[in-house]
Amino acid sequence: MKGLTVILYIGKRISFLRKEKNLDRLSVYKGIVSSSHFSNIESGRFEPSEETLSHLSDRLNVPRYYLTKHKILDPILERFLYKFKKSIEKETGDSDEILKDLNELYPYIPSIIQEICYLILLTQYYFKKGKNSDAIDILNNKLSFFIDESNVINLPVEYLSPYYYIKGVYYYFKNNYLTSYIYFEKQSRISDPDIKGQVNYNISLTYWKRGDIKNALIYAKSALESYLREHKWRLACDAYNLIGVLYWEIEEIGKAEDFLKRGLELARQMELYLLESRFYHNLGLVENAKGNLDQSIAYLKQSLENKKETNAQNITVTIRSLIEIFLDHNLIEKAKELLLELDQNFDNNNEEYYHLKILNARINLLDGNIEFFEKNMIESILYFEYSGIWREYIKHTKLLCDYYESTRQYKKANNYLKKMAEAYCKINGGER
Repeated sequence: MKGLTVILYIGKRISFLRKEKNLDRLSVYKGIVSSSHFSNIESGRFEPSEETLSHLSDRLNVPRYYLTKHKILDPILERFLYKFKKSIEKETGDSDEILKDLNELYPYIPSIIQEICYLILLTQYYFKKGKNSDAIDILNNKLSFFIDESNVINLPVEYLSPYYYIKGVYYYFKNNYLTSYIYFEKQSRISDPDIKGQVNYNISLTYWKRGDIKNALIYAKSALESYLREHKWRLACDAYNLIGVLYWEIEEIGKAEDFLKRGLELARQMELYLLESRFYHNLGLVENAKGNLDQSIAYLKQSLENKKETNAQNITVTIRSLIEIFLDHNLIEKAKELLLELDQNFDNNNEEYYHLKILNARINLLDGNIEFFEKNMIESILYFEYSGIWREYIKHTKLLCDYYESTRQYKKANNYLKKMAEAYCKINGGER
């Protein structure tokens, strides 16, 4: 962090602490400074004395050094942050221990800039661990208070890459894939060579979600080359899997099968048991596309078995795929039987609730209950629309549109075709 200009004034921290502790301004400044003086401190127009900061820290119930030493960089902490950063990037497995030591040694980080760098890394750590709600909480309720697009360029250069990463992931989970791409692309320009594979993989995902399979394949294959060259076997399996899915989506089934089987073989060699279940799942979809129903079901059941043994979180995805295949082949009783295995206790704000609703709707359509089918399909489609989950919205809108066309309800079909076109437009940032 040499040569860094301190761009963040202590008033930001004081304001943040006051709001975090639900304190009104008067209860903080009374007896210490005047109202106008305190306003000038919080807005950064006035630099308070050390004595004033000491009194304010007592009022805010934080150690005095937390406010008085806000410009001083700690060299020991700097080394800890560097170790934490590298452990996250390289996935060395020791990030948990480093974080534990960091929190024990530094319950408060005096330097504002070092605390911001720590929060960036902590957010990245949570995203990598799959603790998305924790990561989003820090990003929305802490980091955004101190950093925005107007001052992010003043961060230490080595923290720009993880900052762009967490913003890219954040917008990805918000289903804003174009903005996500923009941040990953920014990261690509400044990232170290040893994480280029990860950056390219993430860029591939944003292209995929926007329906640009051609560019998604280019970046996914680039990521795969990096991972294989660097012997990052787990990540290479992820790339094989993604490439297989991309080819499956554009119905190049032979290529899809080739990449998925190569990935499965690597996962077996490296004993990556959890990853094997993903390959079995997607090979099941490939076999279904080839018209091999029995082999398709066998692969999906193998995936299901693996996921149950490892307590995988995405087990419902495979069950849903099996049910959809049963429905596609009019195996209604098998679909009903399998649907009972799914946990039905989802609230109506949960995406899975609406996936189940659609499966029930499809079963009822085959049973001749048209009114139930339409009502539940429309409710589910509206949920995906309002939630901005555009790929699922398009998929299920097409299903309803096909139904209306098959029953010669062309006006309704045309209406939903227009809605699908609008959804494609939103996915691509306004471009049709």
